[in-house]
Amino acid sequence: MNVNHPDYWDQIYKNEHPRWDLGKATPVFENWLESGQTLGTGRIAILGCGNGHDALLFADNGFEVTAIDFAVEPLEYLKKNIPKDQKNISLLKADIFELPQKYSETFDFVLEYTAYCAIDPVRRDEYADSVYRILKPNGYLIGLFFPTDGRPGGPPFAIRHEEIDEKFMKRFSVVLDVIPEDSVPRRLGKERFVILQKK
Repeated sequence: MNVNHPDYWDQIYKNEHPRWDLGKATPVFENWLESGQTLGTGRIAILGCGNGHDALLFADNGFEVTAIDFAVEPLEYLKKNIPKDQKNISLLKADIFELPQKYSETFDFVLEYTAYCAIDPVRRDEYADSVYRILKPNGYLIGLFFPTDGRPGGPPFAIRHEEIDEKFMKRFSVVLDVIPEDSVPRRLGKERFVILQKK
């Protein structure tokens, strides 16, 4: 099995509790949305949405959410958990790397959390390019990059701070760049929260 194939992920969702799944929305995103320092709402792509806790969070906060995964199991889980009165969330089974072919300059926002660290690291340039291309001009990448602790192996595959700068900063302007203090305890100090605007 390999991380480039949806079957790898479907087997994990089907046979075990995914260890990256917090079982709830991400506190860093919750607190940011509650802070009043957001950038308005609009159409947001949630890449590698998994069981969709953050997709539901952003939908509840007025965003028009497209929850994207190429594995079937998490999308089925999310589908069952969308409240009947929640109209501003749609599900899309798709490969992140194929999104620009159909969704070029479509989204006001892209949300990244535990997708970048899950893909094969040799494809990280492709990932950054896909994000750039599906964003509208002046659109925003909201990224919580994890893990930045240099751990071996994967997934999740470790992310160097220098790599984030290298992959994204040439084509984006920095709006926010912090090491969050409200990460879940086991990830505290191992995450980097950035908001980047497409140049």
